[in-house]
Amino acid sequence: MALGKRMTPWEREWKKLNQSEARFLAGKEKETLGILEKTAEKYIPAKLSGTLDAAFQKAFELTFTKGSPLIEKTYDKRKRDIAYQVRSFEEELKKDRKSLKAFRKQAGGIRTVNLALSAAEGVGLGFLGIGLPDIPIFTGLIFKTLYETAVNYGFSYDGETEQIFLLKIVEAAAAKDGAFQELDGELNLWMEGKTAFSVSRGEQMKRAAKALSDELLYMKFIQGIPVVGVAGGISDVRCLKTVAAYGDLKYQRRFLLEKKRDRRDAE
Repeated sequence: MALGKRMTPWEREWKKLNQSEARFLAGKEKETLGILEKTAEKYIPAKLSGTLDAAFQKAFELTFTKGSPLIEKTYDKRKRDIAYQVRSFEEELKKDRKSLKAFRKQAGGIRTVNLALSAAEGVGLGFLGIGLPDIPIFTGLIFKTLYETAVNYGFSYDGETEQIFLLKIVEAAAAKDGAFQELDGELNLWMEGKTAFSVSRGEQMKRAAKALSDELLYMKFIQGIPVVGVAGGISDVRCLKTVAAYGDLKYQRRFLLEKKRDRRDAE
């Protein structure tokens, strides 16, 4: 950008996005096990990791084969579609930052509502000592949040490619620093049209399930202990917050790239 040239609304939102992604990466680099997780590590049964992997994979399969219509009953998809169209029309007319920023602002509201639901679910079941059985509910909340985020930015979540995209978001959000950077780069290249996904939906389900299992292993064990399990239930909220924030960043990036392509094609 030339010296003294004022940034366009798109450029300002793109800069904001890159700053947010840098903060997310910095947070990934600082992730460590908490005191409760380190304590639980000594007592976790050897088979629990495999059981947790299988539970998440089964929950993913149910979500994509039968669960989407049920999830859609928990929010008004038609209303969100119309709201997107209204925001999009306003942005096309005004082409200012306020109308462009409205998409990001609405996504923040989606995250707030679903985090409150996750807190009620995770903490409540943790108090009762219910850990593994809450996985289908927790998985449903993850995809409810991501589905609503997709619609908010004007994208579908139907079809194998879109579902692989969603599952890669989950895998990357749950991954540790090194693996996260590799997955994040892969997603960015795909959004830029520079590569195609080379994995089937079934294989990506396994990868996302493994990433979530590794992330939540210790706290799901704690969640199965009555009363003390409240701390484990809070891990659901923390994990959903990470997945939701990362999903928003990726859909923001995809949305802004689409806007850039559309305006370039219109010139």
